[in-house]
Amino acid sequence: MLILMLMHKFLSGRLNYSQACAELEMLKQREPNFTDSNIQSPYLLSHDEDHRIVIMDFEISKRKKCLKQGYPVMPIWLDEIHSLLTEKLDQVSYKTDPERKRQKAEQMECEVTTRKNRIDQILLALRWNILLILIVFNYLVMRLVSRIYLRTQVKI
Repeated sequence: MLILMLMHKFLSGRLNYSQACAELEMLKQREPNFTDSNIQSPYLLSHDEDHRIVIMDFEISKRKKCLKQGYPVMPIWLDEIHSLLTEKLDQVSYKTDPERKRQKAEQMECEVTTRKNRIDQILLALRWNILLILIVFNYLVMRLVSRIYLRTQVKI
């Protein structure tokens, strides 16, 4: 599945299928165990001096050099791809397992609790007047609703 995600990344980066397969083979040669989740090597996909697409170790200086030369760059963070794959697999398992779905629902906060415990605290720390914000918001919503209502009225 990791290989499919890498192919999707390559193809989304505007490589054609044969280029994507070639880059995948280059990655296999460079990092034979890249499908192992412990591998966290970052790579950079770009062009070399001969205008060929290559995979190189990710370094800021190389990235800047490629960008200054006008070459597109595509960072390949294997650890990020592994975590994204794990997250997607967890989502699939939640959908199929009702017990895990129930546990996830119990862990989630409701909107009122989130707003009260997190958002309102930050706004107060920033010295925002929450009541004033709500009044202005309600005023704007009511004004918008009344305009929509007036436009939909049929004149006799």
